[in-house]
Amino acid sequence: AEDASGFRDRDLTVIEVVERSVLIDRTPVRRLDSFALRSLFEVDEDEFATVLIGKDGGEKLRREGLMPTDLLFDTIDRMPIRRQEMKSD
Repeated sequence: AEDASGFRDRDLTVIEVVERSVLIDRTPVRRLDSFALRSLFEVDEDEFATVLIGKDGGEKLRREGLMPTDLLFDTIDRMPIRRQEMKSD
């Protein structure tokens, strides 16, 4: 919550897969399959991972457990698309 403005500035969408549920920005979404997402991103059912997917659809960063927001923001801020966005703001 304290980093909400940083998430908005970077146009982040948070997708959580919790057991059989999928939440997008904390809102449950029934049309997405938790098993398919875990398979797509290669995260086992008993594993907790944070995966950063870029606007180009490619995996940019992966961590077991929670990812510190400073690492997340720093990684994003070094991406070419983000640099262009920051120049135009």
